[in-house]
Amino acid sequence: MSEANFSENLKDFVGGTIGGFAQVLSGQPFDMIKVRLAASSQRQSAVAATLSVIKNEGVLAFWRGSTGPLIGVGACVSIQFGVLENSKRLLKHFKGGKDLETLDYALCGSIAGMANTIVSCPAENFRIRMQIQGKVDPRGDPIYKGDIDCIRTISRNHGLRGIFKGFYITLLREACTFATYFGCYEYIINKYLIPKGGTKKDVPMLYLFLTGGFCGYAYWAPWYPIDAIKSKLQADSLANPAYKGTMDCIKKTIASEGAAGLYKGFIPCMARAFPVNGITFLAYEMTMRLIGNSSK
Repeated sequence: MSEANFSENLKDFVGGTIGGFAQVLSGQPFDMIKVRLAASSQRQSAVAATLSVIKNEGVLAFWRGSTGPLIGVGACVSIQFGVLENSKRLLKHFKGGKDLETLDYALCGSIAGMANTIVSCPAENFRIRMQIQGKVDPRGDPIYKGDIDCIRTISRNHGLRGIFKGFYITLLREACTFATYFGCYEYIINKYLIPKGGTKKDVPMLYLFLTGGFCGYAYWAPWYPIDAIKSKLQADSLANPAYKGTMDCIKKTIASEGAAGLYKGFIPCMARAFPVNGITFLAYEMTMRLIGNSSK
């Protein structure tokens, strides 16, 4: 790898890391409610779930388990953007320098998502277990004393199987969601927002935010049931699981809750999608401008 390529790759990963930090801090409260609603077998509104957390656990509970996500999501988004940009450069090279089309961007996004799974699966697994432990017994002793204790306990008692619980359905979700996510973003930016003869640095910040927010819907709306099942599997007991696997989880969810069970937590997820993804893309693009890599 040449020095220029290394520098370009490093900047992509740095920009992704900053975008990941912004994503966690802005999205953690929304994500906590989404996870609890999706993992619960009881019907409850997002507002009721939010008020319950504030009453029983305090406002700071919304950021419980944030240390792990800051590290994990920072790494995840770094991988997402880093692999995306590398895939784009490689594919453009294979096409003889021709401009990429929407399906090309979707393919690169899918590759980035699948590469991301190796980090996102355990990171989300640990985060979900931290988020739901207060729901199991709000006034009892927590199962885990903190993020590090959660990682240590699961690793010691359940090994790689516990750490990577839900890996295959996470891989499926990442392949699908990032195809529409990045495919949509690149299509809108390149077709409608970059002026003729210009680059991404010429796109106003507001447009970057709005485009990123819209693409958050493209990420979640078509594929939400996959994430709902993933959350149930990762929230399931490691010692005495209620589900034998993905298909068993789907069957039992539909049998007990109907098709609506596949969309529990959908409203808080959609409420989160626009601002969080708008902030993520804005943070990434502005970082790239600051470190001098925004001409793509």
